[in-house]
Amino acid sequence: MHNLSHHLKQLSVALTAVVIGIALFMPTHTAEALGGSFGGRIAILTPCISALGPSIWVQLAPSASPLLPPYEYIWTPETLLNMVPPTPSIPPTHPGQEIMGNFDIPFFCFTPTTPPVFLYGLRMQFENVSPA
Repeated sequence: MHNLSHHLKQLSVALTAVVIGIALFMPTHTAEALGGSFGGRIAILTPCISALGPSIWVQLAPSASPLLPPYEYIWTPETLLNMVPPTPSIPPTHPGQEIMGNFDIPFFCFTPTTPPVFLYGLRMQFENVSPA
């Protein structure tokens, strides 16, 4: 089982590196044009591991309308605060927090469990969270 977990982590790192490599070669304004903004109340928060390190998979209940479906995003250590100059962000900590920001590329992470559970979402590029 340990061998499978090791291979899954290697696959996750390799695939994420390819996606990040493509994104890094795009001009910044192009990456922003491919992304968009998000916001809402955190419904579910799950710690996970991505190629960028310890990450957090977040499911949001959109603030625009309770009729819209929930959306999934992934906070990574590379997520920045919406500030000038951009600085490292503070990760979300609990359900109920309000969060908003910009996303850029499809991303994935996996839970550090046996067997690992793969979680998919859009990578948070910039974000701000409420303290409550």
